[in-house]
Amino acid sequence: MIELVLKDKDGNEKHIKREKTNLIEMEKFLELRSEVNEDFKNENHDEIKNLKRQVEFIAYIFRDQKVTEEDLMTGMDSDEFDDYFEKLCRQISPSHFKRSDEIRERAKSAGNKGKSK
Repeated sequence: MIELVLKDKDGNEKHIKREKTNLIEMEKFLELRSEVNEDFKNENHDEIKNLKRQVEFIAYIFRDQKVTEEDLMTGMDSDEFDDYFEKLCRQISPSHFKRSDEIRERAKSAGNKGKSK
């Protein structure tokens, strides 16, 4: 189950739920990830562009629940957005994050070994 929490102007929360994503939605996630990675490689990183891509993607995931980009822009707290987006992406493609987490852990372990010498 994937859940999205949006707030209205009075701070009241609206919980929107949907079942797991399908492979078409996973493909959209992989396309988004590829576009962002390509921008980084080309040193063309634009945070506003990436935010818009992420919001567009979340709206796409919750399209059947009639969530719009405007709903997301006005209904999500900015300090919670990054954590929510990562959590959503981990639910869509856990294997990609598992590999990233393993690489991060190996790098962390290697860094700690170098410090103990």
